[in-house]
Amino acid sequence: KDRPKDAKTEITSKKQATFDNAKNVAEFEGSVVVKDPQFTLFCDQLRVTMSKDRKGLQLVEAFGNVIIVQDNTDEAGKKVKSTGRSGKAVFEPVSGDVTLTEWPSVQHDINMQVATEQGTVMILNRAGKMTTKGGSRTVIVDNSTQE
Repeated sequence: KDRPKDAKTEITSKKQATFDNAKNVAEFEGSVVVKDPQFTLFCDQLRVTMSKDRKGLQLVEAFGNVIIVQDNTDEAGKKVKSTGRSGKAVFEPVSGDVTLTEWPSVQHDINMQVATEQGTVMILNRAGKMTTKGGSRTVIVDNSTQE
């Protein structure tokens, strides 16, 4: 989805936050929570690299017990929750890709895809397409009613 105008992102951490102005990098440690209008992210550590002009993001990396939750509305107007889990997640703002590594899994509503190998990589893009490289198990629930 397109980012809302004047959207604000709030990052909290329990252990520490460090800022390196020379490198345009902010790091957060300890029960990190990111609240954004488009998603909520939980992780152990977060590294945010700002663009050179500091008017946007260049790269966002989340490490350790990563959980990304996104609430959407489908074509029928039904609320749908998507949850991604992994050991590491990388967001590239230019492409809009989120790459999940280290035992990734993605649950969209009642359907789920889970890595069967530690090295499996799941890439999600802002258009809603997902690509999985490596072993995985997919569970699709058919909850249609047939008469």
